[in-house]
Amino acid sequence: MGNMMGGAGGAQGPPIPKTQLVRILSKARKLILRRMLEAKRANIEERIQFYKNDADKYKECIMKFAMGQPALIQGALVEVCQEQNVNVASIGSSIQQHMFDPEVQNMISLMQTITGDMCEGQPFPEEFDKERFKEILRIQTAEVAKYTVTDQISSMVAQTASADEVFQLYGLNEIQLGALAIKYESDPDAELRELKERWNEVTRMDLILNQPQRMAPQQHQHGPGCQHNHSH
Repeated sequence: MGNMMGGAGGAQGPPIPKTQLVRILSKARKLILRRMLEAKRANIEERIQFYKNDADKYKECIMKFAMGQPALIQGALVEVCQEQNVNVASIGSSIQQHMFDPEVQNMISLMQTITGDMCEGQPFPEEFDKERFKEILRIQTAEVAKYTVTDQISSMVAQTASADEVFQLYGLNEIQLGALAIKYESDPDAELRELKERWNEVTRMDLILNQPQRMAPQQHQHGPGCQHNHSH
């Protein structure tokens, strides 16, 4: 995400005070979360019509959402900077100046987990409890295992397809599924943890998390919805 914090062409402006930087990043994060959630809902609606009907268009829809994230984030950051009368080119230099401040470090971390956090708190039907979540994990793991996962893109397509399979079976979309995964993120249940480990194996999250994030911000490791893993 660092390359999105500077000005056009990598130019940087004069640093701003830490309190102002944190305020801008906090406001930008809220705006990004809202817009990304809207974009995800639109993406789900668009891609579901191609699921199992047109593999090329299905992948195209998935990639369009991923590739659009940097522009969405940058646009929100620019908008907030304009509201605060701050040159967006100053954000990068400000982060560099305050990068060892705990409050700034925390905000940077939160900015990098937006793709996962956008699902948090979203409503889903009450009947989807822990046992249903286990059942869903088994289905998703079996679905992903049908794909050859060798890189970030193939993992993204496989995970998305597994979420859309759940939607067809249960009517639970990717956003709701992400919220369900977050609910049980820290659950100590031994069987659930084993299922999460198996999910990480088939999605090759070891490979994905060890390579540069070229297409999107770092993904928070919640669960199968909204493109996350289950390492917690």
